[in-house]
Amino acid sequence: MDRVVFFRKPPKTKSGKILRPTLRAVLRGAAGGHINT
Repeated sequence: MDRVVFFRKPPKTKSGKILRPTLRAVLRGAAGGHINT
């Protein structure tokens, strides 16, 4: 649950915009893996 909260609060910086799509992809893979498992 901690990871979800961390990803839910992306930094409002230039790097944040770049991290958003990356974190989404990571979340989909991690969350999907956790749900499937």
